[in-house]
Amino acid sequence: MEKILNDICKKYIRLNQSEVEANNVILTNFLDEFIPAMREADDLFNQLYTELYYGGSYYDGLKITKPNEYDLDLKLVIPKHINSQVRVDEKRPGYVQITFFNPYNRYLAATDKPTRVSNTSRPKKLRFRDLFSLVDRDRYLNTPRVLNWMKSVVQNTINGYSAATFGKDSVRVRMTNGGPAITLSLTGSTIDDEISLDLVPCFVLPQSQWPGAPFRRNNVPHKTNFFAVSKPLKEPHTDRYCRLSFQEQEGQLIKGKAFLKPAVKLLKRIRDKYNHPIPSYYIKTVALWMVDEKDKAFWSSSLTDVFTEMLRRYNRYLKDKLLPYYWNPANDLFQDVNDVTLDNIYHLNQRLLNTMDKSPWNIEKFFGENWYD
Repeated sequence: MEKILNDICKKYIRLNQSEVEANNVILTNFLDEFIPAMREADDLFNQLYTELYYGGSYYDGLKITKPNEYDLDLKLVIPKHINSQVRVDEKRPGYVQITFFNPYNRYLAATDKPTRVSNTSRPKKLRFRDLFSLVDRDRYLNTPRVLNWMKSVVQNTINGYSAATFGKDSVRVRMTNGGPAITLSLTGSTIDDEISLDLVPCFVLPQSQWPGAPFRRNNVPHKTNFFAVSKPLKEPHTDRYCRLSFQEQEGQLIKGKAFLKPAVKLLKRIRDKYNHPIPSYYIKTVALWMVDEKDKAFWSSSLTDVFTEMLRRYNRYLKDKLLPYYWNPANDLFQDVNDVTLDNIYHLNQRLLNTMDKSPWNIEKFFGENWYD
């Protein structure tokens, strides 16, 4: 079955390398001009921004289909003289609250309006006062305020640019909104398929702020920072909640494990063919739990062994209707997926497992576009 799975990877999963290289050049040229323009457009962003983090499926090496969707985190660093504290709420196990304290609080009323005066020209006690426009009266970071601020930075950058296009490739930009991300649609004469670029504002937090139980301890010691992402909850009165992101640690956990990534891609291919409403991160979570239990030799055994075991593990979670979040098992990632959907995916996967066992030469129908069950 190894040859069959490898052929399926080549036909339905492998990215077109020429498209990868062409889009990478376009994206680099665009960002080299757009990010400095964002810094010029907003003084607070200029003070907080440090660098981009290239995350998501593409940069994890888990992307399938076309290389035209990218996730980039805008890493924002809180000044050292403004102390922050991460508060864990057991009632919402995937989220935390962040509070700020500044020794110059009396100068920083939350109701003060942001000013366009350069931070570098202010006395220390007044620097970063615009940051406090993003918190509420009790000094909790406010998710809607962060998102609205970042949207305004991006829109002002687009509106204030003298040329109609960005970068060496004359890229045209349009902004849309989606969740915690600001989505930019890039088009132009050098772009065959529209490029979708998600910019996600995130605050970088140090090891000293790592959340306590029930979150797991950092198991990647050389990656000490983690991110707080302003992702709004769907519930009312939850403006103070941020989602934690451990992308740097996860990237290390799945790195160098030969057949892990191809196996994840195969699961994503099945999901896409049958339109299963399962986010890519849920499938990645299945792999993360397996990393805890399998030694390095397992990942180099064969694609057949790794994919079969990952599919079985995925089906176990589906049958139990419970997929614990890797970093905090109290958070069930399946909680928003209805039981009928989970049952349907389970039965389809079980059919694939049975076919792999009895007639592996027939498994392509579960992956290909031109097969019918």
